[in-house]
Amino acid sequence: MAKKQEFEELSAKILKLAALSQFSFAAREKLQNNIKKLLSSLTESIGMEAAMDQVQLLRKLLSNVTNNLSEEKFRKVNTAHPKLAHLSPALLKILTTVGFSRSETLYTLKIPENAAMINPASILIAIGVIDKYLDENRYLVAKLKRQAKDDALRANLDIPDQPETTKAEAQKSSKGSVIDPNIVQLKMRLQGLKKVHTIELQKSSELSELLPYLRNISDFDDNDVAEIQLTCAAKRLVINLTPEMLRQTFEELKLYPAANVVIKLPSMQSATDTNSLTERAKANREKRKGSHTMASVGIYSTEDNAKGELIDGGGGVLWEQDVSDTEDEDNKAELPENEGEGEITKSADESHIVTGNEEL
Repeated sequence: MAKKQEFEELSAKILKLAALSQFSFAAREKLQNNIKKLLSSLTESIGMEAAMDQVQLLRKLLSNVTNNLSEEKFRKVNTAHPKLAHLSPALLKILTTVGFSRSETLYTLKIPENAAMINPASILIAIGVIDKYLDENRYLVAKLKRQAKDDALRANLDIPDQPETTKAEAQKSSKGSVIDPNIVQLKMRLQGLKKVHTIELQKSSELSELLPYLRNISDFDDNDVAEIQLTCAAKRLVINLTPEMLRQTFEELKLYPAANVVIKLPSMQSATDTNSLTERAKANREKRKGSHTMASVGIYSTEDNAKGELIDGGGGVLWEQDVSDTEDEDNKAELPENEGEGEITKSADESHIVTGNEEL
């Protein structure tokens, strides 16, 4: 019994594949387009949610036919039945499109003459289009149902009206705090330091009112005030705090309504200049000295005045390890002077020192 059932299922699968293979591509595409248009018109006429319910019912009717090809009762659809009486004309049109014939309220799928059973190809194509339609709109229908449920719950909630005083306070808080238009917000830091100090002054205040704040964050003599430098990159302003400048207002210096400034004290200037010169000199010395290791690819001659040792890396590659030091070259030991005896000679292919008749 089990083998018979398995044989029938396998035969049905083979029959479906054979039926689809005989259906031409042009005929398949034409049938798919017609069914898509009918489904679209159904959605526009009765809405997405109601259309989904009817399409699922139609899909069940068609799948009963393909799953029971030899059963005659599944090839009949009686629209007079209470469960089928609400089917839309678009769905009934799909039934006739896939091969059903209509007789008043009865739709029947007849077996062609000289055929043992129906050809399910058109029904299988229609099921494929319907499945795609259901998959594309399933999430949308769930969203609409959830939204309708939320709207119903929201309508049943009894939310009292918000007091007028609360609304006024909410509006006042939403506007935020009021900014004084006469205030200058100055963000100041000392050159070389990261800490930023924020101070607020009146736009009509003179620059001299900045000095007390400077004394709180740094030390400088009163005689050095004229050498203090104030820089504002955004305003392209670089000034020294001379007596004339100290009498200028923040509005006149275009530091209103806000500005970021950097203060350079006299001690910082000298230290910066000294450090920069010292560091540059030190960097130059570092470039000229030190032991190096150079790796080159190529074939070297053993008599090419190479200062380093040649190391055979294999494969025709010699590595040159240069262990020379410019300091060592600068600090070579001087040869003793022997009243004109001996001389220093240097040949083209090797370097050596000769004193008298002996080679050191």
